[in-house]
Amino acid sequence: MVDLPLVSIILTSYNQGQYIKQCIESILEQSYTNFELIISDDCSTDNSLEIINSFRDERIHLNVSENNKGTTMLNLESCIHMGNGKYIAVAHSDDLWDKHKLEKQLFLLENRPEFGAVFTLAERIDTDNIIIENDNSLFVDFNGTQAEWLNCFFYKYNILCHPSVMIHRDIYQSIMKKFTGAVSYRQLGDFLIWIELVKQKQIYVLPEKLMRFRIHENSMSSVLSVRNLRCFKNELYFILKNFFEDIPENLFIDGFCGNFIKKGKLTKEELLCEQAFLYLIESDIHTRFIYYQIGMEKLYHLLNSEQSRKTLEESYNFTAKDFHALKEDVPPIKDYEYFDYCYERVIGNKKLENSKSTAIYGSGKYAYEIFNYISNNDKYNSIKIKCFIENNNNKTGETLCGLPIVLLEKAMEIFHVDTIIIGSYSYQNVIYDRIMNQANGNINLIKMF
Repeated sequence: MVDLPLVSIILTSYNQGQYIKQCIESILEQSYTNFELIISDDCSTDNSLEIINSFRDERIHLNVSENNKGTTMLNLESCIHMGNGKYIAVAHSDDLWDKHKLEKQLFLLENRPEFGAVFTLAERIDTDNIIIENDNSLFVDFNGTQAEWLNCFFYKYNILCHPSVMIHRDIYQSIMKKFTGAVSYRQLGDFLIWIELVKQKQIYVLPEKLMRFRIHENSMSSVLSVRNLRCFKNELYFILKNFFEDIPENLFIDGFCGNFIKKGKLTKEELLCEQAFLYLIESDIHTRFIYYQIGMEKLYHLLNSEQSRKTLEESYNFTAKDFHALKEDVPPIKDYEYFDYCYERVIGNKKLENSKSTAIYGSGKYAYEIFNYISNNDKYNSIKIKCFIENNNNKTGETLCGLPIVLLEKAMEIFHVDTIIIGSYSYQNVIYDRIMNQANGNINLIKMF
């Protein structure tokens, strides 16, 4: 008889008494039964412990923290050493598992030795277990080579569902030991681990929604706020700064050669230059300055090395003069923090949420950024931007972002606009009064700045 490998399930718990019973039941009902369930409770103050202790199953082992650790990664790390399984599966106390989740993941890990971990897709549910329709989840149905995964992580960040993972225990523990700082991350600790994992092994995402991932209206990780954006960006900076550290040369070339400035066989010095230039590729407005800042830091260090400076000049025609020009083109960090505040204020506006037809006043860079921010954020796909508005006849008839630039009366007559975001930085009060007068007050106006 073939020995069935033991799976150690690490379930992190903190004040989810409303949901943890369902979560544990979905785990205990798995079709694959050779597992141990290690529940790590981070000093819950609700009835979570009472519910956990009500279960009578010898596979359950409870570990209660002496002090509240405050983050899922710290809670998780505190009890990984308690597991005896060949594999580790992670679970969150408010999520639900499909009955065959473990069985399907284990089959792949046992039969595909090149896989270091297997993830699944997730179905998002609300606090009442109702499936969220029009699910534009961050967890994307994607599979690729190790090199393709690294490229995806660099440009799209984390698209993997942490509580869906099953991973080789020895690999997980070695990565956690190497990156002890991952436990101090509040939002992106798992992302750091996946990047290192893919540098070592192939991963696979089962194209089935084998778990239900709960979205809380006031969840720390799902609410857009200046504080959360700052936390996200600071953690992303730490991760991206060392993204290419210890990356095998073949993986780097295979994953990013399509974005290289110089084609053909490159020297080690040229590969370092290419890494720096990769950070200068246009990206999302909220993270653009992070990439630019890291790119400039790396170019600064390259220019301060005689050999690297020579490579930059001879292979890329890039000199200290170009570096100074680059510094002039990148806005200071404080500008982006101000944008974060403004975007949060606009997106949280109830007038905008209830709008049936929205327009942006202006056609300059701020109007362009507002449109891109809203259009590229899946959380706000219900916002329908119909056109841009200008008070200048010279610009009407043109397009911006594929939408027409029109006069106010045309916007209201043709597109039935009921809400306008003033995307102009200057003369906002003058513009506000002008629109109100022209629309006889029958319009919702939102000031961006």
